[in-house]
Amino acid sequence: MAYILHQLIPVARGLTNQDYVVIIGGTNDTSPDHARHVRSLLSHIVTTVSVNIVLTEIPLLLGVSPARRAQIMWSNRSLFECCMSNDIPMLLLNHIVRREHFVYNGLHFNFKGKTAMCSTLSVWLKGIVSCRNVSSLNDNCTANHKEGGSKPLN
Repeated sequence: MAYILHQLIPVARGLTNQDYVVIIGGTNDTSPDHARHVRSLLSHIVTTVSVNIVLTEIPLLLGVSPARRAQIMWSNRSLFECCMSNDIPMLLLNHIVRREHFVYNGLHFNFKGKTAMCSTLSVWLKGIVSCRNVSSLNDNCTANHKEGGSKPLN
């Protein structure tokens, strides 16, 4: 995730606040050093670029030890706290995944898992975009109303 975030800075300079970048967490991103680096990069990115960033939580794999699952859970909690402090939306996916969404060894999503994740992400993003559009539309209409224009939408 840190590698992707680092690459995002030059790419995102060409994007606007109407654009969205979705970053999907991976299980290689679970060390404490990596979490600190991600927090630092996210804090820098939100002050540098105007693109909307959305993170997903790291999937809880089935084919790993309890200690590894605990490390993934700790990383998700750390990511969530970082997102909250930087006003970045985070999509929680672990409640939708089942055994049938993973390959035989439980280490990667299969086609069903990727489809479930993308469907959930699509619905969720449409909700975020429509809420933000309605909010900015209401702000514009309220400003027009104060200037003697149209009435606010409510």
